[in-house]
Amino acid sequence: MHGMDSGPQDAATALPKAKHKPDQFVRIENVTGAIWPRTVNVKGVPRTFVSATFERSYFDKKTSKRDWTPFIDLESMDRLAEVVLQTKAAMEARQKKADAEYEQQTASAEGTTVPNAEPAHA
Repeated sequence: MHGMDSGPQDAATALPKAKHKPDQFVRIENVTGAIWPRTVNVKGVPRTFVSATFERSYFDKKTSKRDWTPFIDLESMDRLAEVVLQTKAAMEARQKKADAEYEQQTASAEGTTVPNAEPAHA
């Protein structure tokens, strides 16, 4: 679960962080995928990994408000399938960029260069 932290493991230690929140969303009608970055220190160099959560919205008749649930009903399954595919593509692009930045920072820390590396942009 995204709210649970198992603590540092091996050479990776969690960096101090502000409120942890998703940095990207994929939404189709009432189904949403959220992409969550997590940055850790690996041998003194920040490295980012991404994960995703999925949920659907519904109207709660008791409170007359819109709410969210991780439970996906049959009616929303096709939308979930498309959200998963789009979220996966966005995660792959996000992770590729993060990995390139990490490789570049690692090379800089070691005084080497990364072949064919594109400069990292903020």
